[in-house]
Amino acid sequence: MKLRALIRSCSNEHVARAALISIGGEFAVRVAAEAARRQIPCGSYVAQSLRDFERNSDLRVWFAAERVMHSSEQPILAGLYFILDYCLARTRAADQCDIQARTAQRANDGPLGLEFAA
Repeated sequence: MKLRALIRSCSNEHVARAALISIGGEFAVRVAAEAARRQIPCGSYVAQSLRDFERNSDLRVWFAAERVMHSSEQPILAGLYFILDYCLARTRAADQCDIQARTAQRANDGPLGLEFAA
């Protein structure tokens, strides 16, 4: 139940930004860097990440987030950290897949960008 409350409240970009500031440190810098890479405000990135998590995460990840929140003295911040860290990890994995796909495509291209016949 706390997880839904977190998602509902931090889906507002101003609340999301304030919560990220409360977490602070190097983690907040990483989140801000990802928001900048996407060319959107930090609060918008956080709010969007929470909504994406709600729509796209499977039950195992939900239960893990709830466990983290349940065992924390600051459950909202712990849950937010968990979700954002999860989203950042998924972004890194997707970026790595894109890099590998582009590298494989270049390996198949000829010197003028023409594909070699197999």
